[in-house]
Amino acid sequence: MKILVDTNVLISAIAFLGKPMYVIRRLIEEGHMLCVTSYIAEEFHRKVRLKWPGRADDIFTAYQDIGFVFLQSTDQRLGKLRDIKDIPVLSDALYH
Repeated sequence: MKILVDTNVLISAIAFLGKPMYVIRRLIEEGHMLCVTSYIAEEFHRKVRLKWPGRADDIFTAYQDIGFVFLQSTDQRLGKLRDIKDIPVLSDALYH
C-alpha cells in the first residue's frame, strides 16, 4: 500500500521517536511504500530548521535513512479544507 506521510507525522516520528517511529518502521517492514512529496519535504525542512536549528542536521540524516519514496508534488489544487495549508497535501494524496 502507498502511504503519504505528512509533516506533523514526520516531526513526531523523527524528532521525538516513540510510537510514530515504531509505526513507520513497522509499515516499511511489512512492505508498504511510505511516500513524501516535495511540498511535504520542503515544509518539514523549514519547520525543523526553525524549531531545532541545533539538531536539524541529525534530524535530516535520520529522515534520509528511513527509506521514504520521494514524489513530485502536483501543481493542481484539489478539494476544499478549512486549513488552506493542508490543500497541497490533500492534492498530492489525491494525485498520487
